Amino acid sequence: MDVRSVPGKGLEAVIDGYIIRGGNAAWAAGAGSVTSGSSDHTVFIVSITPNKSSPEFTRIAYYTLSDSLRPDSLKTVRELTSRGIEVHILSGDAPGVVAQTASALGIPSSRARGGCSPEEKAQWIKFTQTGGMGDGGECGTSGSEKCCSSTSAAASNHDNNRTKASRRKVMFVGDGTNDALALVQSDVSISLGTGTDIASSAANVVLLSSLSTGLSTVFALARASRNRIWINFGWAFVYNVLAILLASGVLGSVRIPPEWAGLGELVSVLPVVLIAWSLGLVRW
Repeated sequence: MDVRSVPGKGLEAVIDGYIIRGGNAAWAAGAGSVTSGSSDHTVFIVSITPNKSSPEFTRIAYYTLSDSLRPDSLKTVRELTSRGIEVHILSGDAPGVVAQTASALGIPSSRARGGCSPEEKAQWIKFTQTGGMGDGGECGTSGSEKCCSSTSAAASNHDNNRTKASRRKVMFVGDGTNDALALVQSDVSISLGTGTDIASSAANVVLLSSLSTGLSTVFALARASRNRIWINFGWAFVYNVLAILLASGVLGSVRIPPEWAGLGELVSVLPVVLIAWSLGLVRW
């Protein structure tokens, strides 16, 4: 039995000469006609064809799937919004399912897109990074460059004074194989410890705690790291100005004896190392 995974579509297996597909309705049907059912649910179809050269598949199973939100999803969205961050839902699920999820999370329908392939997710992020913003709805209906992630969230910094041509920073959170391209494309990519290995390897950060707690820790750690970088820059500036003045004799009799000059490097580097090391003393 030969089984392969088709990103964004499903699984395909060859058994005794028969090709069996399991996945979304449009792909599993091949060139055949398969009714996708209600747009308010995710549909999973199993189909088969006896001929490798035949583009038509016969449906043998039809499943209507539903899923529940993570317990901390609403809290996470509210925390991101309170930070002035726009939250978007970008999903491979049916647009109706995505619209329901957006409504439950208090996200405007204009920021929710469904039916997105892995490539369209990455394209949507790239489009957003260049200053654009696609409307909500279904991927592939208004230009692939305006498209969109598998029940994942992309968040972009919001600034009303930015022009459309300005670059936007995008953070993407996803835990599925179909999210890998979007994770690579985003400026900051975050996956979950319960996600797939492919998603984890593509992400900058892997959260082992809950989504809400993990994101709060990421923001706090990023802020602390940035503050220490600026402190180190400030120390380096002050030290070098003082060292130049001492070496040039501008301060008169205040000079560094040559035999002690070698300590200058230690005095310069040691505070930088200690400041950076202090980041590990904080319990995140």
